[in-house]
Amino acid sequence: MAFPLLVLGGLLGSVALNAQHKRYLLEQDQSRRLLPQSSLLTVAQLTEMPIGRWPSDSIPSPLSHSLVSGALVCCTVYQAFDHVGLVVDNDTIIELHGSGLIRAVSPERFLAKRSGKHMFIACDQQGQAFVFPQAVNAAINDVFSYCEYDALAQNCYRQTWHWIDGSDKSIESFLLFNQCIALKINQRVYWDLARS
Repeated sequence: MAFPLLVLGGLLGSVALNAQHKRYLLEQDQSRRLLPQSSLLTVAQLTEMPIGRWPSDSIPSPLSHSLVSGALVCCTVYQAFDHVGLVVDNDTIIELHGSGLIRAVSPERFLAKRSGKHMFIACDQQGQAFVFPQAVNAAINDVFSYCEYDALAQNCYRQTWHWIDGSDKSIESFLLFNQCIALKINQRVYWDLARS
């Protein structure tokens, strides 16, 4: 008798969380339109809230941008975490795979065997992609290299940040990765739909 009630409670809780998440994403979209375009943010503001628009397969950003060399992309993996890579050109993304291999893949392959339906690109408030041209050569030089992959210590965030900044910094989560990006560019990161 208690089991059906537990299942029902779990379902109702999931529905409530999904509705709350949807409201949050729609609020992010509305805030983006209302914020002054030239508003300067403090280090504390960028550290506390580095992401202006979270990537979401269920409610993607209304804005989209084409892939551009030096841009950052991400996709969702089992709705548990986000995987990131660096765009080299319209047909190539360099990523650190879970096997430890740094590889060049197509946008389709970047999404393959991952649960996400969409790829997202890191943009500013106006929907222009952030571009890190110096990262492209660093990433290309690392293709076919191996490292000891670790989901928390040696992951796609750390590797992608290394291409951008040149430093070897432990980055344990997507949020911390976005803090690094936001502090480097002094803007919040908006994850818009990527068009390939």
